[in-house]
Amino acid sequence: MINKALRNRLEAAIANDGRSLREISKAAGLGENYLNQLLKDGKTPRVDSLLKIARALNSSFYWLVEGVDVSPDAEEIARKVIQLPPAEREAVMALVSRIVDRH
Repeated sequence: MINKALRNRLEAAIANDGRSLREISKAAGLGENYLNQLLKDGKTPRVDSLLKIARALNSSFYWLVEGVDVSPDAEEIARKVIQLPPAEREAVMALVSRIVDRH
């Protein structure tokens, strides 16, 4: 079942967009009735589908999912780090922690 807060943010982003649910679904590369079914049936969307929806809505994925405003640069960094193998992700996190601790 879709989380109520996620649903509210999704509905707000859709309302701000001005396009129909069908147009946004198609722009996201999903079935043309995807958003309608998602909101009507309340099923939980997959992460990759939410990422496509966020891009189609020109919205932050992190805001959509968590309600947290994240800069486009930070979102891009997170996307790239997530794709790394676990050992490399840990190395990046250790490096970032050392840099932050120095400031």
